Amino acid sequence: MFSIDEAFVRVRATDAAGLATLGHTIRTRVRHDTGVPVSVGVAPTRTLAKLASRCWSRGSPAEAG
Repeated sequence: MFSIDEAFVRVRATDAAGLATLGHTIRTRVRHDTGVPVSVGVAPTRTLAKLASRCWSRGSPAEAG
């Protein structure tokens, strides 16, 4: 189930590094502009992205940074 405070964006990238950079940029920009910490999950489906985001916010990131 998805909630009102979630957003999904379809992005095309040629490599995983580009997607990781985009996710980091989104988190940094939202925190800077609003003061609100957010988690970002990058995956081929919404459900997997949500799981990735949850893993990150619980302190078990697949990628440190």
